[in-house]
Amino acid sequence: MRPTPLSVTAPVDMSQASLQAVILKALDATADAIYLVDRTSMKIIHVNDAGCRMQGLTREQLIERGPTAALALSKADLEQTYDAIIASGRPAEPLEMLRPRPNGPPAWLELRRHPVQMGEQWMIVTLVRDITQAKKAQNRITYLNRVYAMLSGINTLIVRVHTRDELFDTACQIAVSTGGFPMAMIAMVDRNLMKIVPVASVGMPADILQGLKERFASDEPRPFGPAQGQTMAERAVSEKRAIINNDLKADPSAIYAKRHLEAGIRAMAMVPIAVSGEGVGVLALYAREVDFFHEDELKLLMELTNDIGFALDHIAKEDRLDYLAYYDVLTGLANRTLFLERVAQYMRSAASDGHQVAVQLVDIERFKNINDSLGQNAGDSLLRQVGQWITGIAGDVNLVARIGSDRFAVVRPMLREGESISALIESRLGELSDHPFRLDGSVFR
Repeated sequence: MRPTPLSVTAPVDMSQASLQAVILKALDATADAIYLVDRTSMKIIHVNDAGCRMQGLTREQLIERGPTAALALSKADLEQTYDAIIASGRPAEPLEMLRPRPNGPPAWLELRRHPVQMGEQWMIVTLVRDITQAKKAQNRITYLNRVYAMLSGINTLIVRVHTRDELFDTACQIAVSTGGFPMAMIAMVDRNLMKIVPVASVGMPADILQGLKERFASDEPRPFGPAQGQTMAERAVSEKRAIINNDLKADPSAIYAKRHLEAGIRAMAMVPIAVSGEGVGVLALYAREVDFFHEDELKLLMELTNDIGFALDHIAKEDRLDYLAYYDVLTGLANRTLFLERVAQYMRSAASDGHQVAVQLVDIERFKNINDSLGQNAGDSLLRQVGQWITGIAGDVNLVARIGSDRFAVVRPMLREGESISALIESRLGELSDHPFRLDGSVFR
């Protein structure tokens, strides 16, 4: 089948007025605001419907106000800009501006300006596009990338950190330097006092930090269950979920909200830190933008605080292993390993200074009978009491150790000239034999 030939229509002969009307209709159909400005008179020749909607004014009002008011620029700056565009003979580089809106928050606008010559006249065609949503999306992507970088930084920190203070300080530094937050703070729960204690911060004004410390340290009861009057940090700990305030001005319920606003803070989030499912603290993050914290980044921030919790657990276990390597868990005294290291140090000091060192060993006789007759709990109690008694006699817990199941040792780093160690031991053994130890309500010597 042969294709049907296309029909060709002859050009339409349009008058200048008709052509202008078509052009203006086309401009009004465009979603971007368009301003036509005569450079000579510096007057708006035409503004389309989108420009009227963007400004919340009629076409007549905008034309009467002129381009300086419509674009919120001074006349001198505008004339200089227009002349530079005309001289270049090409469109100006796009310009982004933050401008107030008639109703609602400020908007990000993108301006594109083109020179057009009409006879002897030069016109500047300005296209204005609202890029607020695109700007927000771009900012969210940038911010999420920064949060991912924070996660990476915290994960790297976990590998090399060995103390809680280093973990807390560096985590706050990462939040500010890598995450882009103006302020960050970590506060931990003191379970003995049942209070939240700020332990690290970066970027916080001294008066705000001091005020928070005083608030949390007050004698006012601070319940950690669902209760009225809880702070955001306390709620985050008790509920084990992120608590946010995305507009401090509209909801000034946060502690020192007015002072935070004065410092340029508009939103804040308290993200809980948990170890083994128990809330132990919060990471407080602060932002300068309203409505800053959203679901996407909160998930990442929860993952970040989970990593901090993991690091805390790791440090606690590492501390525990270090403790077990050098201390006796039952009595809290040094074990054989640590005692021998201390004795070696005292011996080196004695060799260089020319004095004597003495080591005393104490063996509890018939200890097995105590365990067999009264049970292990009674035996453990006896060991603790003996350790406390020996420590009291020695005068320094660092001189005493438990070196076996029922054996203790005491080091005398320096013997005074003429001092008899055997007489001292006999005296101490006599005191030990006469000292009453209470086990299961009975007295033993």
